[in-house]
Amino acid sequence: MNQFYLYHLSLGVMGAVWGLSAVWSILADGMSLPLGLAGVGGVGLVVAVVYELATAAPEEFSVGRVSFGLVITGAVLTLVGAGLELI
Repeated sequence: MNQFYLYHLSLGVMGAVWGLSAVWSILADGMSLPLGLAGVGGVGLVVAVVYELATAAPEEFSVGRVSFGLVITGAVLTLVGAGLELI
C-alpha cells in the first residue's frame, strides 16, 4: 500500500476512534469540557484527513521514516486501546 494512503488512513482511524469514544462517553455520562474537546478534535482530524486525501497529490507526499512509523504505531495502539475499553 502506498505510504500516502497508509499514513492518512492511520490518522483517520485515530481521529475516528477518539471522536466516537468521546461521543459515546458524552451520551452515557453527559457533557464535559475534556470530552467535548476530544470529540471536536477527533472529528476535526477525520475531516482534515478526508480533505487531504481529496486534494493532495500522493506522488508529492514526503514524511520521514520515524514520523511514518510513529503514526502507524499510534493508530495500532489507539485501536488496541479502544478494543480493551470494550472488554
